[in-house]
Amino acid sequence: MARKIKIVSVGKLKKDFWKDAFKFYIKRLKPYYSIEDLIVNPSNLENLEERKREEGKRILKKINKEKETLISLDVKGKELTTEEFSHYLKKWIESSSQYPCFIIGGAYGLWEEIKKESSFVISLSKLTFSHELTKIILLEQLYRATSVIFGHPYHH
Repeated sequence: MARKIKIVSVGKLKKDFWKDAFKFYIKRLKPYYSIEDLIVNPSNLENLEERKREEGKRILKKINKEKETLISLDVKGKELTTEEFSHYLKKWIESSSQYPCFIIGGAYGLWEEIKKESSFVISLSKLTFSHELTKIILLEQLYRATSVIFGHPYHH
């Protein structure tokens, strides 16, 4: 049964190798999920807090808190093992009332209000990644967690 997963990120994938990796994982996830990928334009404000706030307001326009479980990606979020992530993903996709919405911030991170609105704030690593690499890592982990959920050999 295909379920919906939404990804809202600041900034688009610019280089062909990012786009190719994105297509690769979307193709692998397609039998399981309908992936909605929404892009928010980055702000060009010089003040970093104002920039994050402006980007955050743009993100808020793309989400529906009634239908979505908000999961923000942030370096200071909770670190999960793949097995823990797969457990949460299974809960999120099996929810009859909401579907997961992963939020990836811009170059300077997420507005604090977005993190406060989120049901979960998770970290893919203590390292800082570009929004492009973060999206690809998220997709790979979604596929890996899906292989755990459905008993496929990809995760070993």
